[in-house]
Amino acid sequence: MTVTAVVVGLYFVLTLGVGVYAARRTEYRPTDYYVAGRGLGTVVLTFTLLATVLSAWTFFGIGAQARGTGAGVFVFVALTAPLYAIFFGVFGTRINRLGRRLDVLTPIEYLEERYQSVTVGVTYLLISLVFLTAFVATQIIGGAIALDLLLDVPYEAAVVLIGVFMLVYIHIAGMRGVVWSDLMQGVVLFATLAGAFVFVLVTVGSDGIVSDVTAMGSTEVFGLPGPTGTWTPAFVLSYAAFFALGVPAYPQIYQRYLSARSTDVLKRSAYLLPLLALPAYFFAAALGVWSLGIVGDPPNPDYSIPLLIEQLTSPVVFGVALAAGVAALMSTADSVLLSLSSMVSRDLYRRHLNPEATEQREVRVSQVVLFVLLTLALAIAFVRPAGVFTLGSFAVAGFAATAPALFFGLVWRRGTAGAAASSMLLGVGVMMLFVAEILTSDLVMGVHYGFVGAVVSTGVFVLVSSFADAPPQTDYVAAD
Repeated sequence: MTVTAVVVGLYFVLTLGVGVYAARRTEYRPTDYYVAGRGLGTVVLTFTLLATVLSAWTFFGIGAQARGTGAGVFVFVALTAPLYAIFFGVFGTRINRLGRRLDVLTPIEYLEERYQSVTVGVTYLLISLVFLTAFVATQIIGGAIALDLLLDVPYEAAVVLIGVFMLVYIHIAGMRGVVWSDLMQGVVLFATLAGAFVFVLVTVGSDGIVSDVTAMGSTEVFGLPGPTGTWTPAFVLSYAAFFALGVPAYPQIYQRYLSARSTDVLKRSAYLLPLLALPAYFFAAALGVWSLGIVGDPPNPDYSIPLLIEQLTSPVVFGVALAAGVAALMSTADSVLLSLSSMVSRDLYRRHLNPEATEQREVRVSQVVLFVLLTLALAIAFVRPAGVFTLGSFAVAGFAATAPALFFGLVWRRGTAGAAASSMLLGVGVMMLFVAEILTSDLVMGVHYGFVGAVVSTGVFVLVSSFADAPPQTDYVAAD
C-alpha cells in the first residue's frame, strides 16, 4: 500500500508541475485565462475533449454499470462517440467562427447577444450552477471514496486534499493549465484501460474469463438487454440521443470550441475523438463485466476496475491505475469549475454588476468565484449523493434541455428569446418530475427521462418560435 500511495502522490506532484509550468505562460486576461488565447492545436484539443468526455464516468461509472446491468452499456456509449464528432464538427466550428468574429468567450455571452435577452443567459447560468456544482461534488466524492477505500486515506481528508489540489492549479494557470493536464490525464487514462484489458486477456484468457464470470452470475451479462433487463432498444437509443445533445451543450465543452486555433483544428479533433473514445468505452465495459469473475463483491461497485487491477498486478501498476482514475475525476471537475467561474465573473459581474471593471479585475473575480464554488462543492461532498454513473447522467440530462436554445439558434433565425428560455425551463422541469418520481417511465414506454426532457425542450423551442415574430437580431447566427 505504501508503494501505491507513493505512485499516486508522485502523479499528483507531476500534475501540479504541469499547472505551474502553464502558469508561467498564462496572461491573466479573459481570452487567455478562459480559452487559452484561442490557440489550442489538434493534439491538445483532442485529448482535452477526450478527458472531458470520458472523465471518471468512464473509469468508474461504466465499469460499475457493466458489472451490474451487463455489457449493453457499451452499445449506448458506442453510439454517442460518433454523434459527438458530428456535433463538434458541425456546430462547434460555427461557434468557433462566431467566437473569433464577435469576441465571445462563454455560452452565456452568446445566448444573451443572440436572443437580445438577459433572461435567457440567466436561465442557462442557473441551470449550470445547479447541475454542475452537484456534478463537481460527485467527482470529488468519487475520488475521495477511492482514496479512502483503496489507500486508507480518511474520507474527509481526501475531500479536502482533492479540493485544495484543484483550486491551486486552476487558480494559477486557468484554461492552459487545465488542458495541458488533460493531455497528460487523457493519455494515462486511455493507456491504463488498454493495458488492463490486454493484461487480463493475456493472463486469464478469454475462456477463463467467460467461465469465471458465468460461474458468478448469468450469461445474460454479455448481451442485451442484460441480466436486469435495463438495456432495451428504446432505452439504449433514448440514452444515446440525450447524451448526444447534453454533452456538447456543457459549458466546459463549449469553451473548448472557442479554444481551438481554427475550425480545421476543431474538425480534426472532432473526428479523432471517436477513434480514442470508442476503444476506451469498450475497455471499461469489458473490464466491468470481467470484474464479476475476479473481484467478487466490492465495497463499492464504482471501484470494480481499480480493484480488478489491484488483484492482478503489482502495487506500482495499481498506483498508476488509481492515479488515472482520480485524475479523470479531477480533469472533469477542474473544467467545470473554470467554466462556471468564468460565466459568473464575465457574464454576471462584468456585464451587469460592474461594466467598468478591467480585464484583470474580471479574472480576479473569476478566481474568487472559483474558490466559492469549490467550497460549496466540498460541502455537498460530505452528503455523498448517488453514484458516479447516475449523477453523471443526471447532469447530462439537464444540459440536453439547453441544447435547442444553444445550438438551434446558430442555424435558425426564427428562434426567439421566449422560445429559448421556456424550452430550457420546461425541459428541465419535466425531467425533474421524472427524477422525483412524480412521473414514471411507464408513461413514456421506458425511455430515459433525459430523452423526454430533451424532446419537450425541442418541441417548445420550435413551437414558440414558429408562432412568434422573427427577431431582427441576426449577427449571432452562423448561416454558412
